Amino acid sequence: MDELDIWDPFKKIRKQENFSRFFDSFPRFDSMIRSPLLDIKDTGNQLKVTAELPGLRKENLDIDVTENLLTLKGKMDLEKQEKNKKKGYYFRERKASSYYRTVSLPAEVIPAKAKANFKDGILELTLLKKHKKKSKGFKVKVK
Repeated sequence: MDELDIWDPFKKIRKQENFSRFFDSFPRFDSMIRSPLLDIKDTGNQLKVTAELPGLRKENLDIDVTENLLTLKGKMDLEKQEKNKKKGYYFRERKASSYYRTVSLPAEVIPAKAKANFKDGILELTLLKKHKKKSKGFKVKVK
């Protein structure tokens, strides 16, 4: 009896020579939308958010804060040119990528009190927490 040929969808990528060609079909990372890395720390009265946004300028950064959501958006367009006619070459590179991330905040904040500082690709955001008034409670009589 002949051996059965079972269809394997991953057979091609298991072969070493086809493995690298498989990943070449995906878009390059530097032209994609990136999700910035975030740290959110609760310090009691406020939330401290630190985001890594390398290569971004503050003019291209958009921060949107609601009571329970934080959205970061940014677009980066870099272009590098070199000309050297004596050596006979012209060099030009372009890189475009975007940052986008929306996260739920662990506590309600006051959006109008948000403060941001952006330096060397690091965003530091301070969000003042909205404190809910605690109710005194109510004594219930049991009949």
